[in-house]
Amino acid sequence: MAAALVAAVAPAAQAAVYSVGDLVLLAINSANPDSFRFTNLVQMDAGDVINFTDNGFTAGATGRTGEGFLTFTVPAGGYAPGNIFTWTNGMAITSTPWSSANPANFAFNGSGDQLYIFTGSTANWASQSGISLIFGVNYGTALSSTSAAANTVQPTTLASSGFLNLGSSTYANTYFANGSTSQTSISLSATKAQILGTITDNTKWFGASATAATFPSYSISPIPEPSAFAAFAGLAALGLGISRRRRRG
Repeated sequence: MAAALVAAVAPAAQAAVYSVGDLVLLAINSANPDSFRFTNLVQMDAGDVINFTDNGFTAGATGRTGEGFLTFTVPAGGYAPGNIFTWTNGMAITSTPWSSANPANFAFNGSGDQLYIFTGSTANWASQSGISLIFGVNYGTALSSTSAAANTVQPTTLASSGFLNLGSSTYANTYFANGSTSQTSISLSATKAQILGTITDNTKWFGASATAATFPSYSISPIPEPSAFAAFAGLAALGLGISRRRRRG
């Protein structure tokens, strides 16, 4: 009975620690109903709290306010790398990790917008205090060149490896296609760095302009990076082989 009680208790929310590019966006529709898809390139632990916002930036380290937030809380058991998650406005969220089916002021502009993944308090978005940006995309509209513009400035804490700019109206509704033409399924197996480099390549995205895109199915399989120990062991083995050949000579 005690075991059953423990299993029934939801994991406590916790401050998640993620690096730039650990989570990446795969698709966004700004035509109604708003929708997006993302994947995890690393393990997600139970209780991790991940936030999404369509607020942009008025300066490199100053978030714009007035738009909304959506929260994703990892359930018991966590998620292995390569899961695919989709949120659609108005969806049934019971027994899902999503906090809301229709968050206040969380609405994508039909002619283009921004979407950021982050950890930290949503109340601190403007100051960016305690905020860790994980991934961001600007789509369907040009990046801002001045801090006073209504659209987004690229944040200083998101390097090119964690930020995607799709600054043409062609990408008001868009998805990662691993190419520029429409696809029904995408399969990608590579290291995290290789996957991230491919997804942040704007030539690998398909744009449906003002029409809602039909997202393809995805199979994303991150391969572990070679460890420093494995590399050292390989070099050591190579060196040992050379020394043996020298002794035999």
